[in-house]
Amino acid sequence: HWPGGGKLLETIVLGSVVVFELVGPLAVRHGLVRSGEVPILALLQKKSPVSALEGLHNVVHHFRGSLGV
Repeated sequence: HWPGGGKLLETIVLGSVVVFELVGPLAVRHGLVRSGEVPILALLQKKSPVSALEGLHNVVHHFRGSLGV
């Protein structure tokens, strides 16, 4: 029996998920640009149709609507 092992394993798995969720998309993007699959100018030309604050507001509004608040 290993009573503390479950918590340790849970912490390691959750920590790994968080790290890979944060680093994974950046690493994939970097790899695609370096391999030439995505031209760097295509990345620079695309702009978001809304600012970050407007995007956050839209997400919160959508979330509140989904909850019926």
